[in-house]
Amino acid sequence: MRLHLIVCCAFLAACGSTNPGHGADGGAGDDDDDDGGVVVTDGGGGGDDGGGGGDAGTGDAGGGDAGGGDAGTGTCGTCNAPANVCVDGAHVRHYSAGCTGSTCSTSSVIIDCPDGCAAGACLADPCAGVVCTDPSPTCSGSTLRTMSSTCVGGSCVVSESDETCASGCTAGACNATTCGTTTCSSPAPTTCLDAKVLSGPAELSGCNGSTCTTATLQTLCSQGCFAGECDAGSTESIFMPSPPGGSWLGATAFAVDSAGRPNIVGLDSNHNVSWMHLDAAGWHTVTIDTNLGNGVQVSLALDATGTPLVAYYEPTNKRLRYAELRGATFHLEEVSTTSPAGVNPSIAVDASGVRWIASNDGTLGMRVAHGHAGSWTFESVGTYSGATQLAFSPTGVLHLVWGDRVSHAVSSGGYYQPPAYHASRVGGAWHIDAAIPQAIVFKHSLEFAPNGDALFGYGVVSAVGQNDELRLHRYGALPSDALVESIGNWLSVSSVGFYGGATQLQFMQTTGAALAQHAGDLWTTAPHDFAQYISILDVANGPDGTPRFLASLTSNSPSNVSGWAVVTPTACAPSCTGAECGDDGCGGTCGTCGANETCGPDNQCSAWHEDTVDLPALMSYPSMQVAFALAPSGSHHVLIQYQFPEKYYTSGSTQNELFYLTDATSAWPTTAHVVSGIPTMNYAQTSIASTSMQVGPTGVPEAIYGYKVGGGKWNTLHSTGSSSAWTVDDSISGGDATPRLIATARNASGVEYTFIECGFSGGYVCVTRRDGLTADTSSTLTADSALGASAAVDSMGHAHILWAHKKATGVTLDYSTDASGSWVTVSIPGETLSASTYSDLFHTQLAIGPDGSIHIAFFHMTGGALYHGEWTGSAFAVDTVPATGATAFALAVDHAGTPVVLAVNGDATLWTQSGVGWTSDAIPTAGNASTAWLGLDAADRPHVFFQDSSAISHQLRLAVKP
Repeated sequence: MRLHLIVCCAFLAACGSTNPGHGADGGAGDDDDDDGGVVVTDGGGGGDDGGGGGDAGTGDAGGGDAGGGDAGTGTCGTCNAPANVCVDGAHVRHYSAGCTGSTCSTSSVIIDCPDGCAAGACLADPCAGVVCTDPSPTCSGSTLRTMSSTCVGGSCVVSESDETCASGCTAGACNATTCGTTTCSSPAPTTCLDAKVLSGPAELSGCNGSTCTTATLQTLCSQGCFAGECDAGSTESIFMPSPPGGSWLGATAFAVDSAGRPNIVGLDSNHNVSWMHLDAAGWHTVTIDTNLGNGVQVSLALDATGTPLVAYYEPTNKRLRYAELRGATFHLEEVSTTSPAGVNPSIAVDASGVRWIASNDGTLGMRVAHGHAGSWTFESVGTYSGATQLAFSPTGVLHLVWGDRVSHAVSSGGYYQPPAYHASRVGGAWHIDAAIPQAIVFKHSLEFAPNGDALFGYGVVSAVGQNDELRLHRYGALPSDALVESIGNWLSVSSVGFYGGATQLQFMQTTGAALAQHAGDLWTTAPHDFAQYISILDVANGPDGTPRFLASLTSNSPSNVSGWAVVTPTACAPSCTGAECGDDGCGGTCGTCGANETCGPDNQCSAWHEDTVDLPALMSYPSMQVAFALAPSGSHHVLIQYQFPEKYYTSGSTQNELFYLTDATSAWPTTAHVVSGIPTMNYAQTSIASTSMQVGPTGVPEAIYGYKVGGGKWNTLHSTGSSSAWTVDDSISGGDATPRLIATARNASGVEYTFIECGFSGGYVCVTRRDGLTADTSSTLTADSALGASAAVDSMGHAHILWAHKKATGVTLDYSTDASGSWVTVSIPGETLSASTYSDLFHTQLAIGPDGSIHIAFFHMTGGALYHGEWTGSAFAVDTVPATGATAFALAVDHAGTPVVLAVNGDATLWTQSGVGWTSDAIPTAGNASTAWLGLDAADRPHVFFQDSSAISHQLRLAVKP
């Protein structure tokens, strides 16, 4: 279940505040710039660009009637949550309310409603309490019909399965196998061939003329074989006989029938298309089509009766052929005599039994044929090509995905990877979604959520020697694009893909027994209970919910039985050991959390909520800079700079693009918006720091960044925008220096200050003041260079900056302010680097509280400790934050003037200064946390961003404490 959290102090009529010993206070006031008493302090990230600081909005004094709550109690009285509402027909938004100090706050989560939603509540399961009884089996000639009854929508629906009895059918059961006049006895018991291999007959005997025979199966037991049985908990792998000619040529197609028995179709060594299947009497092989040569491509589906349906490409005449089993032999026909046609086919069957076949048909593009043998209708999807996958969702919608299954990366690093696509057929027409660039599709890239949303798994291809990513794109009611895992380089990885459905969605790599398991937005990787030396070839979902794998393996036992096998893992065993909440590993739950708590990645209830912010799916994931802003409304805004290697564009050493993401109007979007792109046939470079993003007084997001095209000059640009478009409205400077130092801050009146390196070679620091009404004014802070800085502006319009000051004698950590009317600089004692070290190793952070208190934080270079300081009027009183081993941090100050520090070092911890020192609060993380951003909202609730450095894209994660 994906949780979408909205944190706000809403419905002020229910959010009155009181102070101990006093009467009820009035509601919060508002000031002219609409900051309304909200303080937003954006902490900066680490790295050379440094950055930090933020916005301090104080607002006017509150007024109005007394709020709710009893005088002197220190509580916020009764907090009323909004009524729950249905998001759509399958999801409900559930609200809860509680106190945060003296302020009411509300939060909400979106919960799946498998049976629908109405009037703000999930509908009850219509099948609850309904008992369906299976009808008795019947005989029709030699056909045994078994029936099962299942509740659907509150009513019992009967499904049927037919089986041909070799010796006839009587009284609802197959007759005992006979060979002539001989009735064959039950098979002999199974035995252990060795400590790992079980050997014995199939379920029934067969005939060889008038002689009874028994097919022998050999099964590898992963946990061992003893006393004629596989040990408990074993994954059982049934070895297959070789196909005609001894081997399969090219790819095979794999499916499992309603009894859980495997079906395989492929081109055998005799160049015949053959069907191999396992039934009660053992393995059988039936020839479908003969003497076709190399290059045959096959796909397989089973209809409701288990009849195999095969669509395949015949390479000699380049045509699409179709085969279906009728009795003991296959009926064959050409679906289309147009050549070429039928490349990369896939086949599916709808609920009414209509066959659907997708394929690439040369100049006709991609087409989908539907009908029955002898009658086909073609529909054009478009001028596309690629390996196709066709499937029906649980709601009956036909979906198609296509794209390349291999990487085109070469050792030189230059390559072109085609995009992948998704389409759905609605109202008799095909609707194609935006292409996913540089993508690889797998054998099974298409799965479905219970509500019918299509889940498209794909690989993001990078250059050789770089890691690539596995991602999952969701189309439908709850669109998203999530990182699954980083899985090395696609040149050495061949992957089966996804299976198991949304409640137990899994991904399998063929090069080992690594299994990525899905639990909400989070993925974990675990070993599978497979034999050693395994190679997974294919996977199909079994009727019992347990997948069946087609694999090549060896028993690694004294008998050394090896070859192709059908692997049936043990049924999923749910486990909630040490868990308070979350998924039990089998689609169930280990419990739910109480009010104002969220289930973390460690399956523990926590007061923190963590969510993923999906980054743009680009052709690679190069170096990245990120800026963060928290709006007074509580919405989050992210500016992302990507730096690409030269080979991806036409010229120049690097090329950069800026992207923007926000959750201001809805959940995080799946598509980022371009702030600054790369011109055609040219290259552009950008430069940002962690404070380059902010939200203006009217709620409009603003980006300040350095920009250069080709070999031209750098300009520092101010740009405003929205979720759809960005516009440059001011060029702050136009010097030649790369503006590495870009720190921005705004005072309560909306006056904005920008700190940059300026001059021909960045020889000094400029401070630009812009109020949007008059021309920009600039002043010089120093004639020396700055190596990273964090800045803020107080409510009086005075600027404050903490910066690494490069001097002829070395680098010092300096604090500068123009509060006296001119710039005054004070060095932080003991923080000096040698003259040869010119880098922002201090990772400067500065923030101003609503009460005007000035706080700084920085790394201590000699000992590696994290230090905090508060301005006393003439110097900073410095103390140590006990965040041992921190590699990055961010600073903010709450309404009471209390400093808060976010420190990360693989994990993430929030440190708050109190009367007894610094106290810590661990934040649950899904990955390896690095690089930190921190903001406090109007209720002083912390909002933190950090990057998941275990993901190649350095996936952004947002944590909010309700």
